[in-house]
Amino acid sequence: MINPNYYPWGYDDDNGPDQWHKNYPTAKGRHQSPIEINNKEVHYDRSLLPWFASYDPGAAKTILNNGKTCRVVFDDSFDRSVLLCCFLGAQGPGFACED
Repeated sequence: MINPNYYPWGYDDDNGPDQWHKNYPTAKGRHQSPIEINNKEVHYDRSLLPWFASYDPGAAKTILNNGKTCRVVFDDSFDRSVLLCCFLGAQGPGFACED
């Protein structure tokens, strides 16, 4: 059964970026997907380290993976509902990452 709040999307003419706003109105904003990455202007930065994402599984009420995206609904009754995203080895105000 398809979730009534979920509409199939993709990259074809009938469900591609030009159609996304019909079911997802925020996709029509100026700073929304799809983003244009000009391959001729992209440069590899060797100083960037691998990206790491983590969360406290004890705070997750539900986790839904529909094959294209992952959605985590957290229990906000206590202060553990933080999705930690960082670069391995990077440190910043208020958090530290372990290699």
